[in-house]
Amino acid sequence: MKQWSKSCESGFTLIELLYVVSIVGILSSLSWGAFYVYKDDAEYSRAEYTLRNAKTALEVGDQESANGASAGFEYSGVDGSGVGGDIGNVMPGMTVPKDVRVGVLYNKCSNAADAMTINQFIVSQPCNSTKHIRYTRFCGGAEITLPEVAQDKGCPNV
Repeated sequence: MKQWSKSCESGFTLIELLYVVSIVGILSSLSWGAFYVYKDDAEYSRAEYTLRNAKTALEVGDQESANGASAGFEYSGVDGSGVGGDIGNVMPGMTVPKDVRVGVLYNKCSNAADAMTINQFIVSQPCNSTKHIRYTRFCGGAEITLPEVAQDKGCPNV
């Protein structure tokens, strides 16, 4: 009679390993999707912060500029430096964070200006997000903020 020896071989079968790997893959794909949503929201929050700073700098520039300086629509750089050109004249001391682009249009309101004439237009675009924010102020005092406006990701070279 032949005796069977009891060998203590233990381990996982190939099927069990495949199940574990597939479950880990599914969970990681779900977490990456959430990660990109949170990253996009964080970039948009930087754009909101930059817009608030730009509004404050523009108000300061409006108070300091007695000669009625204006700036045609112009974009800032995305290198994290201060703004220059006509924007720098109406927004003294404004610094734009790295990878955020700010566009500004400013017209000094005169007494004869129509109430619907645009006084301030600011757009804040984060380069690594799919949405940006816009702010418009009219000479009559009305203000409009358009949050979460869709855009393509990236800042085009201007």
